[in-house]
Amino acid sequence: MIEFIEQQSRHFANLVIGILIAAALIFLLFGDYLRLSGFLLTIVLIILPNYLAANWLIFKNNFSPRFIALTQFVAACAGYLNFLGSLDFYRNPATWWYDLVLHFVNPLMIFIITAGFVVIYQDRFFHKTSLFYTVGVNFVLAVFLSFSWEFYEFLIDLIFSHSTMFGQHGEVYFDTLTDLAADLAAAVLATWLIYTRFYGYILNNTVNYRKKVLGQ
Repeated sequence: MIEFIEQQSRHFANLVIGILIAAALIFLLFGDYLRLSGFLLTIVLIILPNYLAANWLIFKNNFSPRFIALTQFVAACAGYLNFLGSLDFYRNPATWWYDLVLHFVNPLMIFIITAGFVVIYQDRFFHKTSLFYTVGVNFVLAVFLSFSWEFYEFLIDLIFSHSTMFGQHGEVYFDTLTDLAADLAAAVLATWLIYTRFYGYILNNTVNYRKKVLGQ
């Protein structure tokens, strides 16, 4: 499954970028600058892994092409799912659950990828890696990113929607709390998957990759 994703990552990413460009042009015509800015940011994030690999030697030397392809796939998949939500799913009462599902699915994928950076950090500063350190620090990082994302949503809402995310009349912040609960559930599952399955894959495509290819 992972090998298929790696092989098809570039094609899928190009497809998503094409869809987002078309959508951005449409929303530009309608003056919807919130969605337009979101689409443009998503395109940048999808392109970023390959850009870093091509222009930043440290990134290229520490992450294998396979891991970079997986990272790009995750960015493209998350961007496409958010694109679907922005069309109607976030506001349609019939699909109220979509946002909650995305707050589980997207972090689950992302928090597995972030473990690669934790492994690289250990190797560069401590010259060794530990499974328990990786899952522990990655979980803390996942919690930090989850809360940071909620504050980002609050900031965007404050700019474009007059802070309706946290309510205008002191009501319970139900949306934020449920989003965080889904994020943390994803972090727990990602931690378990890294512990049981993905730690070896991450090592082989980061630390072991550098040692094998560069002879370090």
